[in-house]
Amino acid sequence: MQQNSVPVAPDPQILQEFNNKFSNLDEIEEVASNTSVAPLIPQSQVIMLRGFHPGRKKIGREIINIKDIYIQYVQALLAKLGMHIWSADLDDASDSLYNEAYHISAIQTFCQIAVAAAYEYMSINSKFLNTIQLLEAT
Repeated sequence: MQQNSVPVAPDPQILQEFNNKFSNLDEIEEVASNTSVAPLIPQSQVIMLRGFHPGRKKIGREIINIKDIYIQYVQALLAKLGMHIWSADLDDASDSLYNEAYHISAIQTFCQIAVAAAYEYMSINSKFLNTIQLLEAT
């Protein structure tokens, strides 16, 4: 993925499968927050950041270390939600069920990984990680 590249849209068949599994936001939130829910798809089918590999990366002037466990955590949540690709559906409304699931997964994984100190290089004030309203506004 290159800077300023447009994300690939989810396959229409995958969107249909997703919409067949979820009929409202409460169902999505329940699956996302329940650790005992089995994944809807195998984790190996989740595509994230093509060409990206864990390890040390230079981002701007910073060198960061993206651990494989962080990638696996994101993939596990997306697999639970049946999302084959980590990409919003830019052709649909921002409040569509699929885009809401994408939004929930982004916030939830950001918070969990931030608590694990993965973003220390960004000098995140961790006291705001529990302020979901603030995170949802961004």
